Amino acid sequence: MDFEIRIIKCAPASALERIYRSVGWYDESFSAEAMEKIPQNSTIFAGAFVNNEMVGMGRLISDGVSDGCIQDVAVIKEFQGSGIGKAIVQTIVNEALARGIDWIQLIATPGNENFYKSIGFEVMQDHTPMRFTS
Repeated sequence: MDFEIRIIKCAPASALERIYRSVGWYDESFSAEAMEKIPQNSTIFAGAFVNNEMVGMGRLISDGVSDGCIQDVAVIKEFQGSGIGKAIVQTIVNEALARGIDWIQLIATPGNENFYKSIGFEVMQDHTPMRFTS
């Protein structure tokens, strides 16, 4: 399958919604305006395109100096398993390194650890991911 990964700063809310819905992450409370801010406000946003249709995404949130966190790597289900997810992550990592951001981390969903290990990520020993829940 031919696909292209592009670093972009904007994407239609409908394309993002389709991707998020496909992987079960869509939140009905998000407005179209909020969805469109996701690529705009990300330090690096990579879109995956097949025949000019966005079928996957991933992003890096960062201080722009040294630290970055990869988030929301998602590929529409019918395109999974074709190397798109790996290409998205590699593109984000390469772009981050080119910008001098070299402490790159992510939180993998259970069952996807080997996918990220195959790209070069390792489990951080003696660290526990945490989330504020009020």
